[in-house]
Amino acid sequence: MSYVFDNSPLSALFKNFYRKTFRSLWDRFDELVADGSIVSTREALREIEDNGPDSLQAWAAGHQELFATPTAAEGAFVAHIYSVTHFQQNIGNCSRPLTFGDHETVGSGDPSRVRRMASMARIERRRPVSTTDLMSA
Repeated sequence: MSYVFDNSPLSALFKNFYRKTFRSLWDRFDELVADGSIVSTREALREIEDNGPDSLQAWAAGHQELFATPTAAEGAFVAHIYSVTHFQQNIGNCSRPLTFGDHETVGSGDPSRVRRMASMARIERRRPVSTTDLMSA
C-alpha cells in the first residue's frame, strides 16, 4: 500500500516531531520510505524547496525518487476537473490559460495552484494516511 504525502504533512512532521523524542514514529516512517510505501509528487517537492523547513529540504534532496512527476493520464484527469466551471474558482484568475503537461484547461488561474491540485488528484486515488497508521505497527 502506498501513502501519498503532500508538503503540509511532511512539513508538520519535520517541524514538530523531533527524531530524538519520537523515535518509534521516525523508525516506522523510515521503514515505509525504505520499502517504497511513502511517495509524494514533484509539486510537493517544489513547495518544499521553496519554503519547507531546512531539515525537510535536506531530507527531500536525498530522497528525490519519492517525488514522482504526474503522468499524462493524471494531467488529463486534472484538465478534465478544471473544465468544469464550478472547480475553476479553486484556481483564481490569471491572464493566460493553464496548462498541465500537454493539456490546457478551459479556465485560467495561478499555475502553482493547478500543480497543487494535480498533486491532490494523485492523492485522491490512493488511501490517505493518518498519523495513527504510522505509529501503529
